[in-house]
Amino acid sequence: MTHFTIGLLLLCVNTCYTVYRVDESTQSDNGYGDIIADEFTQIAINIMSDAKIGFCEIELYLPGVLSLKQKRGILKSMLNKMRNKFNIANAEVGNNDTWQSATIAITCVSNSTTRLHQTIQNALKWIESNYPDAMIMKHNTEIL
Repeated sequence: MTHFTIGLLLLCVNTCYTVYRVDESTQSDNGYGDIIADEFTQIAINIMSDAKIGFCEIELYLPGVLSLKQKRGILKSMLNKMRNKFNIANAEVGNNDTWQSATIAITCVSNSTTRLHQTIQNALKWIESNYPDAMIMKHNTEIL
């Protein structure tokens, strides 16, 4: 991922799978956490080999926004409509206290890389067509 390290740990307990988030703060200083993370990440990859995750971080410029309240109103509307239209997960992830800029992230899961790229591209086009005052300055897409 871009600004943070995320590892998925998949533990098999009584045929029930639990996904845990592991980041640098939960790993021990002696490296033991790194070994555990690597072992369970490999298990997660083997078990979930058909699942693919699409992630896109989008930097927006909102030139007409004059307050944080106005910005949050625009973003809340945008994110809710995107969730309903594309069946994706999304959130504001950066520039929270800046009036005229925002960073949002969208993510989706599929068994098809093509479908993930298509969904993310459709969401980007939808932002451009439905929110012309929210200019996409940069976006970064990753498929895991």
